[in-house]
Amino acid sequence: MFVLVIGADGKIMLKNYDRLISKYGVLAWEAFPFSKEQLDLLPEKAKAAQTLESLLVAGDLDYELVGKTILFFFAMSDSFHCQKFLPKLIEAYHKIKRMDSAFEVIFVPMGYMDSGAFEFFLRMPWLAVPVDDDRIGSLENTLEAHYVNTLVVIGPTGQTITKNAATSLKMYGADAYPFSEERIKEVEMAQTLESLLVAGDLDYVIGKEGLKVPVKDLVGKTILLFFSIRRSGTCRGFLTHLIEEYHKIKHMDSAFEVVNISMDKDQDSFEEFFSGMPWLSLPFGDERKKSLKRTFQADIIYPSLVAIGPTGRTSTRNAMHSLATHGADAYPFSEERIKELDQKIDEMAKGWPEKRKHEQHKHGKLEWSCLHGLYMCRDCHKIGSGWCYLCSMCSFGFHPKCAPKEEKKEEEEHDEGSECDGE
Repeated sequence: MFVLVIGADGKIMLKNYDRLISKYGVLAWEAFPFSKEQLDLLPEKAKAAQTLESLLVAGDLDYELVGKTILFFFAMSDSFHCQKFLPKLIEAYHKIKRMDSAFEVIFVPMGYMDSGAFEFFLRMPWLAVPVDDDRIGSLENTLEAHYVNTLVVIGPTGQTITKNAATSLKMYGADAYPFSEERIKEVEMAQTLESLLVAGDLDYVIGKEGLKVPVKDLVGKTILLFFSIRRSGTCRGFLTHLIEEYHKIKHMDSAFEVVNISMDKDQDSFEEFFSGMPWLSLPFGDERKKSLKRTFQADIIYPSLVAIGPTGRTSTRNAMHSLATHGADAYPFSEERIKELDQKIDEMAKGWPEKRKHEQHKHGKLEWSCLHGLYMCRDCHKIGSGWCYLCSMCSFGFHPKCAPKEEKKEEEEHDEGSECDGE
């Protein structure tokens, strides 16, 4: 369907009016005569007018859910991420129901519903919007749920509390309920090093030769949690860089430590990898790694580096990028410190040429780029992140500070006024 609105003077007032209807329903007429100012006001008007009935009631279809906190679970049965996420949501659901009976989850099926999709729903202990129901598209548009594993939380008044609580639920489980911004801040403020690293009798980390270090001895220090796995080439490459920066930071501040969180599947791999580390670790197969993986979402990409400040609160979940970009200067990994260093690099970047050549690279000049991931400098063979000279075709790259000396000299001579011969 395509709806075109023509004014009395024959001019087009609005294209794609059907999109407004789909998202806002009859409220779309509130934007008449469809000026930019009126259209811009629609989202706020829709937010103010939203109720659970406006979301779910269509004709004679109704649910006795008014006054409850509702979590809409948008998912697709053939999605690996949805299948993996479902057990976590079920666990949190039962815990929240025990805390608050005025809570419910509603499954909104996305995609084609085959027999596998029905089996997926049968695993759920909650409600669902019927298959092929016209409200599914309306809910997706109104709640802006365009991706699987979206958890939209609607409060007792029918207003949206959060557009997607998936990350909060993965990190904090039922403790994040009702998933409001204020509640998430409360949970983050309550975090301590003991709450992260102590579980019953497991109140220690290990050093070399069976040394046990009580977690209480680490309280008040800045801690890096190093999620690693030996089979990852990136982990092995990053380890050399991390060891070098570790010693620099320890020299600056003794109240600093790294704790290895191993994801290795066998004892031999763990021991071989940990033997080359100058810091502490959780024991192999320690149950605490599961909660740490869940809290910091460190179950997809390794290595991962999380910085915990002296208060026990998380400074950054992406300390690996900061350390690879700034080295020991990134310490203590606070938001203010990283912002300050990033601004310096951005200023420096303005003065560098957009392209450079390198004698080891035969495919033309390398372009000035900014990466959020890691790369291996082909000149000094150290891990880097952020600004670099990179070939998009073969991923050949090097640090700005490793620019060829001959080329630097040529540029200096050129800047002094020497004639360019076109080479």
